[in-house]
Amino acid sequence: MGDSTGKTRVLIPGVCHPIASETLARLRYASEDTLYIVGVDLEERGDDHEGVDAFYFVPPATSPHYVRTLLDVCRKERIELVVPWSDLESAAISEAAGDFGSAGVSTLCGPAETVRLALDKASTLEALREHGVPVPAFARASTSAEVERAARERGYPESTVVVKPCMSSGCMGLWFLEPQANMQQRCHGPGQRATLPAFVSMMREYERGGREVPEYVAMEFLPGDDYSVDALASKGEAVYVVPRRRIRATEGISRVGEIAPNAEVRSMVARVVAALGLHLNVNVQLKYSEAAGGHPLVYEVNPRLSGSIVANDAAGAALFFYGIQLALGRPIPPAQDVRLQRTRMFRRWVGRYTHEDEWFTP
Repeated sequence: MGDSTGKTRVLIPGVCHPIASETLARLRYASEDTLYIVGVDLEERGDDHEGVDAFYFVPPATSPHYVRTLLDVCRKERIELVVPWSDLESAAISEAAGDFGSAGVSTLCGPAETVRLALDKASTLEALREHGVPVPAFARASTSAEVERAARERGYPESTVVVKPCMSSGCMGLWFLEPQANMQQRCHGPGQRATLPAFVSMMREYERGGREVPEYVAMEFLPGDDYSVDALASKGEAVYVVPRRRIRATEGISRVGEIAPNAEVRSMVARVVAALGLHLNVNVQLKYSEAAGGHPLVYEVNPRLSGSIVANDAAGAALFFYGIQLALGRPIPPAQDVRLQRTRMFRRWVGRYTHEDEWFTP
């Protein structure tokens, strides 16, 4: 289809995020510059965007005006496909897939019920467990008393216990409950550290103050290698699965990682895709555990593009572009025709500077 120039017109949110510039550049390269990209983002992020053909400010994905604003932009720019790139965007856009469809716009996300399930971390683990997919020991916890009981049942204080809101993105709200934790000490890894009594005390303060406390999932800590796996699925069937071992991450985004073959991880992700009926670009996170016989356990599923989707392009699989093609009903290369290069990723934010032609003495 495309426009008068033959380019496919896509709308991508979040284009002012630091990771967007490189991702969009890779996307253009993979598509051989056959895309007309319209970027949108929140006004408070400013308009520091690169690699788009047009740009608009939009309200937050939680706003009742979000979908209507996107539809207005879609009509104005004759958009063919909308690409959600965060949990909140995936939720809003999947729920409004019918409205976009009526406007002739496809969406790069699975059915609303699948997205809804995957965005609830406890519900995801429950569904996977029901389908026989190995997951960590976990429990829902809605009150301070339930968190304390769940943590002790997961082995605290002899073992570290992970708690995080059932509905959250990246490392937001992620806590590691450790008996020797020092909350005054700066954390060098993801999330925050606290002892169980300190965490429960914080929760009780919220409860006494009448403030809303999120529902948590309390989960056993997995000490082994961490994998963030990008997959492209077609209605519950894994088409591509690319394992990426996370070596270092900041706020849930991989800074150092390695794409390398791992048949066990690939097989596990294919089971997840089938169990949840996942569709198009998704991300599955697993960690190895000695308690599970040295095998990986699935601890999170993201029904959307990952923040490190660009790493796959560097290795030889343009999963973002393939997802766009698949969402529009167009052919993509068979997986057996694609060869991946073992690749290590080192990601750094790069500053840019301009001179004002004014000199002064320091």
